[in-house]
Amino acid sequence: MVLIRAALTKIFPDLDRILTLDVDTLVRDNISHLWDMDLDDYYLAATREEALSKEESRDYINMGVAMLNLKKLREDGMDDKIIHALDKYFYRYNEQDCINDFCEGKILILPSDYNCCWQAKRPAHERIMHFAGIDDWAKWPQFHIYDNVSFAEIKRN
Repeated sequence: MVLIRAALTKIFPDLDRILTLDVDTLVRDNISHLWDMDLDDYYLAATREEALSKEESRDYINMGVAMLNLKKLREDGMDDKIIHALDKYFYRYNEQDCINDFCEGKILILPSDYNCCWQAKRPAHERIMHFAGIDDWAKWPQFHIYDNVSFAEIKRN
């Protein structure tokens, strides 16, 4: 289902932007201000994955939380390029790798607050928690916060 992100420009032809959140995220704070970001010169906004950025010697972003500029993706034909590449080539992390390759230099890097996962640097404020790729809870230092909390006790904004 994550591959659907590559086709959002086609699925929602009347939208100029869309915020995508992986199913394993928990929004802990009001994030409505993300909608007002200036994305005119960018294809998307997302947070940096530290380990893969170091490994690839570039800003490599995690697509678990991403504000997509559908209008610019359409105008530049980037949506069709990404869809074509995904149909033709194998990518280790599916559309995330493909989007990193094609959109490089046109990605607005968000603070890790907006995608707090073990792959990102320690956030200043945990706005969106992302429980991605957890195979060992020791990698997730914040998990103790949620370990014994019922959903009824979590504050909503």
